[in-house]
Amino acid sequence: MDRRSLREFLNEAGVHPYAYDLDGHGVEDGLTLDVDGDEWRILYTERGQSSTYRRFATEDEACRFLADELMRYEPYRFAVVATSPHNGVSAREYLEHWLGANRLTRSEITDDDFRIAVVPATTGATGIEGMAGTTGNTVIRLSIRRTFLRARGLDH
Repeated sequence: MDRRSLREFLNEAGVHPYAYDLDGHGVEDGLTLDVDGDEWRILYTERGQSSTYRRFATEDEACRFLADELMRYEPYRFAVVATSPHNGVSAREYLEHWLGANRLTRSEITDDDFRIAVVPATTGATGIEGMAGTTGNTVIRLSIRRTFLRARGLDH
C-alpha cells in the first residue's frame, strides 16, 4: 500500500480527512504519516503537540498500520445516518427531506462533516459504505464527531 492508495481507501471508508495527514504537514488532532530519510513515521498529535507514535522501514508497513489505526478509532469516521432507494429523487432532495424529518437545517452541518452519495447498484456489500443493503441507494453520512447526532437520537 502506498499513500495514494491509502488516501483512496480512507476516503471510501468514510474516515474524516481532518483526522490524518499523509504528506507530513500534520493535523491539529490526529495522525500524520511522515518520511524522514529511509524511515517512515506515524506521528500522533493532540492539541497541536506531536510525538512519534510508531516507526517503520517501508511505506507499505506505515500505510497499513495507519489504515488500521484510523479504521479502529470511531470518532475519526463518518456514520451512515440514512439510506433510501434513489427512485429518481436527487441526492440533494433526499437530504432536504431527511433534514426536515429530523428537524435539522443544512446550516447545522458544516460541509466538512457531511457526505451524501448515490451508491451505484453495481457496488457490492464491501463497497463505499461497506454495508449490505446500501447499493443503489442514496446514502447520507455525517461525521460522528457531531454532538447533535447523539442529542437528536440519531447515533447509530
